[in-house]
Amino acid sequence: MLGHPRIFGNAKVIHSTACYMNPHLQLFQINIEPQAPKSASDFWFFNFLRTYTDCSITTGAILRKEPLCFDPYTVNKLKFDKDIYFSTSQKHDHKPVAIMTNSINHNF
Repeated sequence: MLGHPRIFGNAKVIHSTACYMNPHLQLFQINIEPQAPKSASDFWFFNFLRTYTDCSITTGAILRKEPLCFDPYTVNKLKFDKDIYFSTSQKHDHKPVAIMTNSINHNF
């Protein structure tokens, strides 16, 4: 799924996407919709990325669909390193989240 986690040390930008590999070893992106196949490791994987990132970029639609996607208690449940989850390379007391939206709606 990831290769070796050391690859994150050299990465400047990591983009995650849901995909599947067909029997011919070709990767295809999954269009996320109600009929899309589910992965048991999605929750762990996305929280792993949120733990080891300096900044996340998401959309208003994702936040409305997954209001707890940046829940700080998740790091305890998954036993990720709290010192890494709650710090950034800039040593802020929080990690910035950039939210892309096509409208300004106060009801995120």
